[in-house]
Amino acid sequence: MEILNILWDYRFIIIGIIGIIIYAIINPSDFKVKIYQAMLYAKQMAKEGILKTGKEQEQWVVDNISAFVGKKWSIVVKILGEEKIRSIIQSLYSKALDVLDDGKINNSQA
Repeated sequence: MEILNILWDYRFIIIGIIGIIIYAIINPSDFKVKIYQAMLYAKQMAKEGILKTGKEQEQWVVDNISAFVGKKWSIVVKILGEEKIRSIIQSLYSKALDVLDDGKINNSQA
């Protein structure tokens, strides 16, 4: 009974979180664009000598992704957790490298 009261008290927050998660599943392209922006910013920091290695760049993106995605996506970032965000970043980085080698996503990266 107490759980039902808690759910009822926080129903709007719960509905909002569920809505954002559904939006993220239906329209992930906006989220991916934000991650790509963070990755490009990390690359710029590497060129300036602030970040030295690829692992530092990856960690910087994971640590600062909430600043790039904005409020509506920051909840998704918190729900997904660091390891899932890291997995998404690695996947998007691989796809970016694949496109850069011949302009197509065809798993032909070197």
